[in-house]
Amino acid sequence: MAKAPKTSVPKVAAPARASKRTVSVIYRPLEHKQLRIGPTGELQYGASHWDPPNTKWNGIIFRANIPVELDPDNPAHFVAALLPKTYPGANGEMLTKHVESKLFMGELARTNPSFEVDGVIAKRKKNTRVVPPPGAEWTEANEGVISDSDEIDRSVAA
Repeated sequence: MAKAPKTSVPKVAAPARASKRTVSVIYRPLEHKQLRIGPTGELQYGASHWDPPNTKWNGIIFRANIPVELDPDNPAHFVAALLPKTYPGANGEMLTKHVESKLFMGELARTNPSFEVDGVIAKRKKNTRVVPPPGAEWTEANEGVISDSDEIDRSVAA
């Protein structure tokens, strides 16, 4: 009885695993509510709109709610940014020079509320601007606040 020839199965290299240091970044579109002033002067919410369903950053396309792995060992996952560097001058004063530095996109995404990095979303900044009341109400409430002095400098007045 003759033995059947052995068929050789070619060895396929295992797919390259991402390093353990990769960062998972998910683009989360934000909803923006539009404010408008109603007929009686009160603020009302208008129609809301969302950020676009995908965004391109540094040549990498981030689709909404789909994770993208960023590797700190990959130079393509870095962005060039100007960062201030201070050094003492000849007269003892501190001089500032902006130097181009490479920053990892994962670290920059951590501060952006549109991105979730390793399961953490940055908090949105709250709006602290105050809308003054119309006309005379604002003028009466803030009289004397606008100018620190009662004298008008005529040299700069038009």
